[in-house]
Amino acid sequence: MADARGSFSWDVPEGWWQVRVEAEGYRPASGGWFYVPSAAELDVPVAMEPATSPALVGGAPPRAAALLGSPMGLGRAA
Repeated sequence: MADARGSFSWDVPEGWWQVRVEAEGYRPASGGWFYVPSAAELDVPVAMEPATSPALVGGAPPRAAALLGSPMGLGRAA
């Protein structure tokens, strides 16, 4: 779960990962695939676009739940 600024953290095994986010009032978004080495801390920016006019969203940052996935054959499964 993301904080009020949209920041989040997680512990995943070493491997290839992609971050996908969804938040009410925004279009679903995803970042590119990236490799996470063992015991690494990475910043993974993912931009989200309002699904409607920003005035209807209220200007608040999205509270996004991060959905993580590892592609088959590229890393360890979640």
